This record gives sequence, C-alpha cells and structure tokens, in this order.
Amino acid sequence: NDDDKIKIGIVWAGSTKHANDRNRSVRLQRFLPLLPIEGTHFYSIQKGIPVMQTKDYQLLLTDLDEYIKSFADTAAIIGNLDLVITVDTSVAHLAGALGKETWVLLPYMPDWRWLLEGNNSLWYPTMKLYRQPAFRNWNTVFAVLKKDLISFVKKKKGEKVKTEVANKNLNADILYLGLTSGENFGWGVCSKYLKKELSQKLNVVNIDEHEELHRAGKVNGPVFHALNNNDFSGLHPVRGTKNIGYTFFEYELNDAAVKNAINYELVLGGSSWNERKLNQRGVENTGVLIQGVDTELFYPEENETKKDLFVIFSGGKFELRKGQDLVLKAIKILQQKFPDIVLINAWYNMWPHTMHSMGVSKHINYEYKGETWKNFMVNLCQVNDIDGNKILTLPITPNNKLRDLYLRSDIGLFPNRCEGGTNLVLMEYMACGRPVIASYNSGHKDILTDSNSLQLRQMHEFKLYDDNKKLIADWEEPDIDEIIAKLEYAYFNRNEIKQIGKNAAEFMKQYTWKDSAEALLKFIA
Repeated sequence: NDDDKIKIGIVWAGSTKHANDRNRSVRLQRFLPLLPIEGTHFYSIQKGIPVMQTKDYQLLLTDLDEYIKSFADTAAIIGNLDLVITVDTSVAHLAGALGKETWVLLPYMPDWRWLLEGNNSLWYPTMKLYRQPAFRNWNTVFAVLKKDLISFVKKKKGEKVKTEVANKNLNADILYLGLTSGENFGWGVCSKYLKKELSQKLNVVNIDEHEELHRAGKVNGPVFHALNNNDFSGLHPVRGTKNIGYTFFEYELNDAAVKNAINYELVLGGSSWNERKLNQRGVENTGVLIQGVDTELFYPEENETKKDLFVIFSGGKFELRKGQDLVLKAIKILQQKFPDIVLINAWYNMWPHTMHSMGVSKHINYEYKGETWKNFMVNLCQVNDIDGNKILTLPITPNNKLRDLYLRSDIGLFPNRCEGGTNLVLMEYMACGRPVIASYNSGHKDILTDSNSLQLRQMHEFKLYDDNKKLIADWEEPDIDEIIAKLEYAYFNRNEIKQIGKNAAEFMKQYTWKDSAEALLKFIA
C-alpha cells in the first residue's frame, strides 16, 4: 500500500530531434540511487522510446505510459503527485504551470529560458533548478538531488528536525545510530531493521536524519557506526562518548583500516571470519554481531504446488566473490543432462566495477555487453553456449518481494568464494523453508550445519593480487564437480531435501533482527 508514501513523477529524456538532446537527456539508470529512498514511490511519466528502459525496473517504479494519451492525461497525473523531477522537457513547463513542486535537471549550457545562473525559475515559483557544474557532469547533480530528496521526504512526512539535539545533555538511554538509509541492498536492509528494533528498546537518534549533528561532530552518548570497508571511517563524521564500529569486509584489511580500528572501543564483525581476520592483523578489540531475518516477511509455505520443472535459485549481486560463474558453469553442464532444469537468478548489480571482477574467472567467458541488465545476461549466456531460454533473469527486486520468488524454487545455490557477513540472502532463503547448497567457508560457517544445508566442503585456494603483487583477497573456491554432484543429489532426492529446508526454517528462528539488536545492546553495555 503506497498511500502513505511520497509520490514522485520522473522524466529522464526528451525528443531526440531536439538540437541539445544529447546533453539534456539522461538514462533511467541515473535515477537508480533515488528509487530506494524510504517513504517514496516513483512513477514514470516518460513518453516515447525511452519508456523501454523501465522494463528492468518494474518492481521499483510504476510506469504510467499506457495511461498517458495526451497532455491532459499528463496534467491529471501530475496533479496527484507530490513532486516532479524532470530533465528539460515540456513536462517541466507543464508541471511548473500547474504550480506543482518541480525539480528540473539542466545541462551545463541550458536553454535560454533557464538563464545561466540561479536555482530558481523566473517563470515558475514552485520550480527548483539543478545545474551541471561542468560539462556533462551529472554525477554532482544527482548527488545533490539525492540529498535534497531525502530532506524533502522527511519534511513532507511531518518529521521535524531537532536542531537542539547536538547540544543537549542526553541521558544514557539514548543511542546514536550512524547507519544508512535505503532498503534494496545489504547495508540498507541491515540499517533499516536495527533502527526499528533498537527504537523499540530505548531512545535512538538516527544521525543520517540530523545534519546539525554532522556540524557539531560530537554527541554526549554512545554511537554505533557502520564502517567504510576500505579504511574503517564511519559513514557519518560524528563521535560519541563511546564508539562501536560494525563492519562487513571480504578483501584483506589495509593499513588504514587497522590504524583506524583503535578509534573504536569495539569493532564488531559481521561474522566470526571477519573477527578472525581482524585478530590476525592485530586488532583485538573485536566481537561478532550476526545479522537477522524478518521472520514475518520470510517464512515457509505450508501448501506447496507441484511443478514439472526443477528450479534452482541463485542470488546476490553478480560478481566474482559471489561465485555466479560457478553457477553458470554447473547449469551449462546439467542442462545437457536434465531438460527440466531452470535457473532463476536475482543477480542485479548496479556497480559495474564489481561485475568486472568476473573477468578473471576460469569458468566463463565474461563479456560486458548489452543496453539493459536482461540483454547483458542474454549475451552472457550466448557467449558461454548456455540455453538462455531456461534462465530467468530478474531486475532489481525489493526485499519484500523476494519470498514469492524463493517459494517458486526447489533449491538455492550459493557457491560463494567469500562472505564477510553470513549472507543475508542465504539466511532469508533458508527462513522460507527452502534447502540450500552452499560453500562452507568464510561467513557461511556461522549459519550452515549438517542438518540445515547441503554443504560444499571441497575448497581450492583462491587468491587475488594487485598490480604490485600484494595480496588483496584470500578466498576459497568451491569445487565445480562437487557443486554438480550436490545438484544431482537434490534433483533425484526432492523429498529428502524438503526436510533439510524445514530444518533450515526452524534453525533461522534463532536469528531474528530482534536477536541482533539485543546482542548489540549487550556489547554496548
């Protein structure tokens, strides 16, 4: 139900016949960092060929193209929105003329109507202009836009910014949370649930909601920091009377991180593997805080429907560390033996630089090609001689939509080379009563047992080095033959693996976000 959410209409492209269209229009992908902002729902009021770009993001925004036959239809839709964000198109003028709050994204050399300076429009009092600071510099525009949009949403929802918080003498029952916002990525999910659970136990102040705390730099109370994996700097530059860091990392710790660890009374790792790595580098002020599962969102299905297919699920953003190249290699081999095997993958990755790590894989030919995520995966299947007709590639999918997806599969495959945490997707999948085949390494070891999973234990050393031959990743790679053997066992023993799934669901009841919050409070105390 989106009735209580801020409704935002977006337009990212104008007519290609416009003389300056190359500079004024963008791709929908530019808006992706905005779409997960909590408390919002986005509506595409785009027209023309660019509407096709929405097909990869149908779960993140609503496409209204079919309802727009005329300018009058567009006007009617705008009347029901809280905000319109658009590049320099006719929609900008329409929204401005209707008195709707409108944010217009302008190229470095804009149309004469917008002049060359200023954030306000001469023609429309409810309009705000976002100008490129340099030629084709959209990155800065969207960074400022995201910050302003978060503030706009809070204002609209009636949240008052308490400017006196930073200077008050606060009692010991207040905990400051230096976490993040968002929902459809690991840190976002973790932050969302910890904020929720902790707020039910004591007074919390979310630092990301109070800009004045950033200016103050210090608070009178403990701060729980989400740490930057590269150097262990907190997400927010605020220090408390006690500072506890929380980290998930997979690559080798650099010297900056080890040095900065001393700035925290305690550094909590997302797994016992993280803690061991910290201790190996001489960081002794450590502990382990395992993530939780929302058991009201992820739970088993009592009545299962029979399927003619054997469906394998694989999740996690597409990158070398997650081992999807091993999944593709196994699927290629098994498709030749079992025509009823289908793969559903939720691999969407909005960070291409991590995807390119697949270039060192010995199991697949990696080629970064395709205008959309689906096209990329179709091409990847083609260059690897994999039957793409039996592979369902999903767009970026909100966390609250995943259970239905999990229940449509028979088994989950997680041949990860490394997990700094316990792998949130793995935990949520298991909580739905579905059996898994998973690497028994790194963070997985904190969750997997003989009764709740089929474990991959035949590991090969897997190390990565930088250009100076310095070790940057010390991982383990599952054996491809063992992966195939476990999948074949699951294929021929479907009733047996259902019991493993039931065991997994029961096991995950002890790993809820409430448990995580209570464990954190013990560390703080």
